[in-house]
Amino acid sequence: MNGPTKRIRTLRSIVGVAVPAMVLLAGCPDQCAPAPQTFGAPAGVAFFEDFSSPNAFYERFDRGWSGQDPATWPANAGPVLSWLGDHDGGCGDPNATSRVVSIGPGQGGKEGVFYPCLPGGDPAKGHLMTAVNTAGYNIAWFSPRQVFSNVSRVCWDQNSTQEGGGKWTQVVLVTMSDAGRYPGDLGFVGPGFQDPNGPTTRVIPSGATGGAKVFQGGFEIWRGNDVTGSMSGPTTGDKAPRYQHCMIDNGNGTVTMTQARPDGSVASQTVRGDLPNGDVRVVFQDDNYNPDKHFDGSERAGPNHTYTWHWDNIQIT
Repeated sequence: MNGPTKRIRTLRSIVGVAVPAMVLLAGCPDQCAPAPQTFGAPAGVAFFEDFSSPNAFYERFDRGWSGQDPATWPANAGPVLSWLGDHDGGCGDPNATSRVVSIGPGQGGKEGVFYPCLPGGDPAKGHLMTAVNTAGYNIAWFSPRQVFSNVSRVCWDQNSTQEGGGKWTQVVLVTMSDAGRYPGDLGFVGPGFQDPNGPTTRVIPSGATGGAKVFQGGFEIWRGNDVTGSMSGPTTGDKAPRYQHCMIDNGNGTVTMTQARPDGSVASQTVRGDLPNGDVRVVFQDDNYNPDKHFDGSERAGPNHTYTWHWDNIQIT
């Protein structure tokens, strides 16, 4: 529900005054400043993870694969069972090295699509990868193993690599009633993919669930099957840098999106809407709808196709 009495905003002074249009602020992505990992969790944040320990992902997050299981398809159905992910086994330069990511049947067969890295063994550079390619619609998701109440702000860092028209990320605040309808599966689809007869994971949210989508540089806020606002943004060919994205509920029926950009600026736009109230699970998603087909029209894997999202510095308030 909307309205200024919805919840107390402990970080309103950080957000500042909401503005009705996008502004570009002088700034710099996280890569230009001392790594946030150096300083630990920011004050007032209910959950923070910088992946400075490679065990943190496995200890603090649930994870899963949503949608059909290509590893159970017959060969004549054309399942995609392996592809290249960024970074080799030694977490080398993602622009120059890669690894083979393979899947097998069941949830246990999808563990390889999630992998943490500490490039150069440096905890300050630690982050998490999700790398997925599919022939249909699938979501690889991960979520902190706790329930959050009245979330007002979610921030995360991710790469802004151009990954074609069949890959995007979402951060979804799933109400507990919706989570209870699909036990163990938090791969909720956003607007445009909620038709059970179309491309979907068949995990359909109610109007109470919502969040953000980042697609080809653009950033949008949605609730149920309604996109409440969006802004365009750039992409880059560089896989390494990760840029902070935030969605902030202003408590007055608006949400502010902020997005660090490759040129060193930070874009901000305020749109109508709010973040789901009450108890929620916060879910980070790697969404995929036949990435090869939609990357460049070739409908086949290619050396220039990218399949990996790099995640870092998750903050939930």
